[in-house]
Amino acid sequence: MIWSLTDILVQVPSGAIADVVSRRLLLVIAPLVTGLGYTLWTIHPSYISFALGFVLWGTGGALRDGAQEALI
Repeated sequence: MIWSLTDILVQVPSGAIADVVSRRLLLVIAPLVTGLGYTLWTIHPSYISFALGFVLWGTGGALRDGAQEALI
């Protein structure tokens, strides 16, 4: 639920962010944000880390989707 809620809430402004910031930069940053979530899960496995990891994963996916939609 955390991942889905984050994805929905960040999806709308991600298109606007892609209009202001370089779309290619967002396509580079998005997997780094997602990877940071995976790293957090690996380094410090706890409930808070998993919740924050899901937020980072949802944010990375939304940034990628917003940048791709803006490019198309």
